[in-house]
This record gives sequence, C-alpha cells and structure tokens, in this order.
Amino acid sequence: MPPLDEPLAAGSSTPSGFHWIQGRPRPSLSGATFLQPLPGGGGACLPRAGPGDWALAVEECASASGAGRRAPHSRERLGLLRHLSGALRAPDLFEPMALGVEQCFGLSAPEARLWLDQDLFQLEQALELLRDGPAAPSRGTGLFVAHWSDGVGRLVARLARSLLAGEPVVLLPDPRLPFGAEALARVLFSAGLEDGGLALLWDDTRTLQRLALRDPRVAWLRAAGPSATLEELALGARPDQELALWPLLNRSLALPEQFDAGEAAREVLQQAYGRAATICGQSPGHVARAICPERRFAAFSEALLATLREETAPAPLPGLEADHASDLDQAWQLALDEGACPLQGLQGERVPSTLRVVTNVDPRMRIARERRPRPLLCLLRARNAAQAAELARELDATAPQASRPGDRATKTTLIPTPPTPEALTMSYAHQVHEILKRHQLADGFPFVFDLERSQGPWMVDARDGSKYLDLFTCFASWPVGYNHPRMSEPAFRKELDTAAANNPSNSDLYTESMARFVEAFATKVTPAGFPHHFWVSGGALAVENAMKVAFDWKAGKLGRRNLDDDANDLVVLHFRQAFHGRSGYTISVTNTDPTKIGLFPKFPWPRVHNPFIEFDLEGGIANDVQKEEARAIREIEAAFQKHKQKVACILIEPMQGEGGDNHFRPEFLARLRRFADEEEALLVFDEVQTGFFGSGSPWLWQKLGVRPDVVAFGKKTQICGLYAGPRVDEVPDNVFVRASRINSTWGGNLTDMVRSRQFIEIILGEKLHENVAAMGERFLAGLRGLAKSRGGIANVRGMGSLIAFTLESPTVRDEMLAKLREQRVLALKSGPEAIRFRMPFVIGAAEIDWALSRIEASLPAGSPAAR
Repeated sequence: MPPLDEPLAAGSSTPSGFHWIQGRPRPSLSGATFLQPLPGGGGACLPRAGPGDWALAVEECASASGAGRRAPHSRERLGLLRHLSGALRAPDLFEPMALGVEQCFGLSAPEARLWLDQDLFQLEQALELLRDGPAAPSRGTGLFVAHWSDGVGRLVARLARSLLAGEPVVLLPDPRLPFGAEALARVLFSAGLEDGGLALLWDDTRTLQRLALRDPRVAWLRAAGPSATLEELALGARPDQELALWPLLNRSLALPEQFDAGEAAREVLQQAYGRAATICGQSPGHVARAICPERRFAAFSEALLATLREETAPAPLPGLEADHASDLDQAWQLALDEGACPLQGLQGERVPSTLRVVTNVDPRMRIARERRPRPLLCLLRARNAAQAAELARELDATAPQASRPGDRATKTTLIPTPPTPEALTMSYAHQVHEILKRHQLADGFPFVFDLERSQGPWMVDARDGSKYLDLFTCFASWPVGYNHPRMSEPAFRKELDTAAANNPSNSDLYTESMARFVEAFATKVTPAGFPHHFWVSGGALAVENAMKVAFDWKAGKLGRRNLDDDANDLVVLHFRQAFHGRSGYTISVTNTDPTKIGLFPKFPWPRVHNPFIEFDLEGGIANDVQKEEARAIREIEAAFQKHKQKVACILIEPMQGEGGDNHFRPEFLARLRRFADEEEALLVFDEVQTGFFGSGSPWLWQKLGVRPDVVAFGKKTQICGLYAGPRVDEVPDNVFVRASRINSTWGGNLTDMVRSRQFIEIILGEKLHENVAAMGERFLAGLRGLAKSRGGIANVRGMGSLIAFTLESPTVRDEMLAKLREQRVLALKSGPEAIRFRMPFVIGAAEIDWALSRIEASLPAGSPAAR
C-alpha cells in the first residue's frame, strides 16, 4: 500500500485493484487534501472530478472481471466478512480519518477517535447482518450516490454488500464527508477485495449524476439523500436501470407529561447532531423534531438553550463554509422537504395551526448557529402528551416518496433508512427511568439496557442505539457476553423456557434438567475432592450458608449436637475491607461502605488486618507486604486466644473485590490454612466474585495453590451456592447429612441451573477461560504502559477478567469513572480510590485496545507520576 503522503496520478490504481480517479494528484487512499486552517480563512480543499474522470472511472470498473463473486454462504465469503469486521476494530483503521478530524478541528487524537466510533459501529452491525444474508446477483456496474447524512457506517456496509456480490461500483460520496472514503479504503484493502472494481469520485454538482443516468454501462443506482434529490434521480433514470433509494427520514420525539427537562434536551440534541454531521462540521444527520406538551414547553425550551450554551462543538470547516454550508432558507427547504414543521406564518397541511413552532435556526437560538454545525431541529408544542404522541406518529409516517411517471418502467425500491420511525418515536424505553422513579429508587446507569440488540462485550442503549463497552458485566455476573450464538440453540431455549414456565422447588422436586446441571457442575467445574454441594439464590446467601456449615461443624467438634444447645459464642474470623453480602450473618463480616451495613445490628466477631499487595509498574511487589502479614498474624493469634476454641471458620475472599481489588500472597493464605488446621476451624473462601473462571482458572484458589474446606460461589455461575470438602465429614451428622439443616424453598432456581450448564459448555467448549486469561495479560500490559508514560494511575493489578488500578484520591477516581462512562466504557468503583474492570470472557484484543485508548483519554490531567 503506498504511504499516505505519496502522490498518486489520476487514473492509476493501487495494488489492491482500487481505482482512485481525480482531476489532480493527491495522497493515495484519499481524495481529500487536509490542510491546517490558514489565518486568512483557508481550510480543507477537496478537488473535484469532471466528465473525463467519470469516463475513466466507469471504464476501469466495467472492465473488472467479477471473478471473485462469492456464493451466499461460502466459507470464503464468511471468512471475508469476519475479516472486514475485525479490520473495522483495528486501531489502524482510525488513523487516516482521525488525522483529518484532528487537523480540521484542532482536537486531540483520543477526542478525534471517539468522534468516529459511533458511526463505525453502524458498519460493524451491518456486516453482522451480511453474514446471514444472501449475496445479490451481479447486475453489472452500479452507482452509489452518498448523501452526507448517510454516514460512514451505512455507506461502507452497502458498498461491501455490492462488492461481495462481484459488482463493480462507482461511488459519488458527498465532498463534505471525506472520511467515508478513508474508512472504505482501509477496510476493503485489509480485507483483500482485489477482484471487484471500485472508483471514487467527488463532485459538488449534479453533473456526474446526470452522466451516470445516461451511461448505458451503469445498470443500477443506489442513493441516499433528501426526497427531493431522490425524486430527481428517479425521474432522470433510464427505464432499464434499477434504483434503490434511501430517503432520510425524520426523527420525532414525543415527550410525556412528566420528564426531566435537561435529560430530554440532551436526547433531542443527540438526534439533531448525528456523528457524521459533527465530523464533517456542516450539517446534522437527520431532521429531528421534539413535540412537547403545552405546560412543559417553556421549561423544555429553556433547558435546550442552556444545554446548547454549555456544550461545545467544533466550528464548521472554513474551507467548505462558503461553498457548502446551507443558509437559513435552504435549511428550511430541506426541513420542509423531509416533513418537518413549516415556518411560523407559513402553516402547511401537515401541522395543525394550533401548534406553535420554535426552531434552533430561529434568532432565539442563534447560539446553535454560531457554535455548531448547521442543525435542523424543530420544536413543536402540543396540548398534551397524547396529542404529542399522535402527531409524532403522523409526521413520521409521512415518508418522502420518490416516484416516476406511470409510463416509465424503471424498477424503483424505496428503502427507509434505519432506524424506523416507530423506533425513533418516543417509546416505552424513553420512559423507563421516569416509570421506575415513581415507584422505587432508580439511581443506576442513565441508559436503558437493550436485551435484544446488545451483543458480545457491547451493551446497547434501547433509546438511541448507542453502545457501551461492558467492563462491568453486571457486577461480574455475566461471563459469555450478550446474545452468544449458543444461547439461541433450539434445544437449550426449549429447556430454558420449560424451566422458567414452571419454577419447581428444587429442594424436594427433582428434574432431569437439575440432574444434568449438577453433574456438569460437579464434574467439570468443582475440583476433585469436594463431594458436597448446596444451591441457593444469591451470593450473600451462599456465604451465609457456608458460615452455617462451619457453625454446625464447630458445634459438633465441641460435642454440641442437641439442637437446643447454645451456640451464641461461636464466631467468624474475617478481614478488614471485606464484602461478603448484605444478609443477616454477612453484614457482620462486611466492612466496606458504611451505607450497606450502618444502623443494622451486627455480631461482634473478630476482624483482623488485611495484608494486601501493592504492585509496582512491572507487576512486582512494591510494599513491605511481609510486615503487613506479620501484623495480621499477630491479630489472628490474638483472636484465637480471645475466643478459645470458638472460632468456627476463617472467612476470606482470596482477592477482595469491592474492598479494593486487594490481592494476597499465596504464602499468607497458606498460613491461614495452617491456622485452620491447628485451631480446628474451617477455611472458607468466598469466591462469589472471583470464581467460575474469572481468573482464567475455574477457581482463584487453584492459581494460588491453597486448598480451602468450603467455597461459596455465585454471580457468574448464575446459580449460587457452595461446595465443601471431606473435613466437614469429621462431624458425622453434618448439614449435608441431617435433613433441613440448610435449605431454601427453591433450592436455587431451575432456570439458572439450565443457563449455568449452557455457560459451562460454552466456556469450556470455546476455551473462553483461556481467552480471558490472555486478554487480561494484554490489558495489564497496556495499563502499566499508560502508568509509565502518562502517570495518574498506579498499583495496576489483576488477572483474567479481574483488573484494577488505583488513583490518587476518591474524588479523582470518581471523576475518571464518570469520564469513562462518557467515553462509553462501563467500570466499577473498588475500595476508596480504585477502579475495577470485570471483563466478559469473549472480549478480544480490539476491545482491549479500544478500552485502553478511552482510559488514556480519561486520565486525570496534571496527576503525579505513577508509583
């Protein structure tokens, strides 16, 4: 591939077979020459193509052999699609586009890359759809007319569909979106599509479109744009040309009677300012409308104005302003053409005259014109929420039509641009937070989780389709990513549906599904030598029942087998910064956030120092951890001395999660093992957060090499519970022998058991535990590199899916966590100053690198160097 700064003569081709036709030399892989804005007002310069360029482009494309045409579901085609999707995620794809954004807008590299993400995600989603769709039969050379609002993602996806079918294509992208061509070149070149012809031309008039419609070699046309443009193309097409037209549909947001004005204002602006528009600096993605009930209209308008003033956006490109920026009259014509509300005083038939219209091209909102790209945002006032919703349906249903006179035979297909108007109308998803707040405390994430569209490591907001990289995984409880293909297997779904529809009490009613799960868990997950299992719903209840196992065992060791004997003197030795749950017993051994345990009665059980490791920039031990361990051992010895023969168990998380992602040396855990043996106490590990392959191994204790007596588990296992070893059998009538000593109505949940067994098959069958172990190492290396080069973070630590680092203060940590969410990365607090990541096992190298770039962009400014 020629370097980006090497000129490429007009009409020449790259080794990959792409033909870049342009009227004058320019960098290869780009028809745009990006220049720094000049003091005199100069800026980006985009050379134009002419009729001669058109003729050369079509000749090159028409001569393409099409030999690489692929069958709809061939192995080669599916492999190519996977490569396209992988190439999309590669950081290298961003560089040429990000370079242009940086130079045009003066943004930092991380900011520029962030701007590009959202639109590229659309391409990835479209490529996913292509995997199951048939390849269209080749119809000869085709023409793409790409309106600026179509965006990089949809543009490249449609081109990929045609090129995969072996169709040569001439592309006429809008000159205001040069980055689309950069993305196209990078993705298709890396995919190795050498057998299809592709030419890219830029033209700021309709000259080339008219040439295309008259050219007999152009067999079909695909176009996206305003309905007026599509109408003109349809009328000018030949009878034998096939047209597929994507009109730019409206976006109406009907607001309810009760809503948060600030949040609604931000949502409306998100509709009005599409990513593609923001990148090219000129115009929005689609026309947007907000229809507000009368009594909230004034408050909403003020909130919108305030939001516009608060938020910053780049100025339009200086070099394109004079040539391409729509003035107010043109903006209104486009708005009217797309079914937007008419100007005040020019009432049309589509909008009742009782409605009053205010827009952000009105002088009242001139700030939008001064500080943002050209917007098309219309505010309408309705009598009430019901009228607002009805008006939104009517306006969105008025789709632009591209028609032809009846005596013309051209086949024209009108294809609505996704998302559909129904999906964009104020839906139930937009009301989720409002509904919940009426009945409960709802202070969770601000988006609405889309269970159907979320995929792999990505969460989707049901309201607007935005995506978040999930390094939160529902508090480390969802291991295989969202909508894993094997979760849709018919046999599994039938078994899952049957279990969910019945929900038997597993403690006494046994089923085949339960037996299959227990066998899978006991033989594929539980290590050898742990014969006893107990199932329950909830990680805290798993820990609590592990404590009950220990209390019963210790009582038996003391000769207390009469159920009326007093056992109130039995205690649990536990550690500072521990989190074991919020149930009755577990709040006595939890001591992280006072909000979770304060003002609740607790047992005064012994709590000792937690001698955790601090790591240096190379992953070595940075603190005097042996001194810390010596302190803990002294406190443990004092506790055993104080509670003579009454310590039922030593309870510890082999890595403390909520308390700070605190790691312990294996030598210290081995010392606990000796304490338990010498003092006749059980060693209980709480692996609710770390277990079930979270560290890359089935259980973290296996990595650390210290064998416990009882292990509590939950979260990723779906079904919670515990397993116990032979030491419990030293008391013959222990809780696993004596009926009803530990029990619950449901004995866990059969639906969770069915799901857990499927997770076991997926993780082991696809070796996802090995993948997440490798990805954890990659993440750690990247974070340590950031700590060395940028500072601001320290004590980078973890393994597998369990990664964390520490910041200089709680305030700085909270600020960075908020920035990460803005950058579409979800993470969690850990301890007083740390951020923890809980990765899905399906995460790949591209997502790790993407996360690292977002973390870098979120690092606190002016922080001291890392320790």
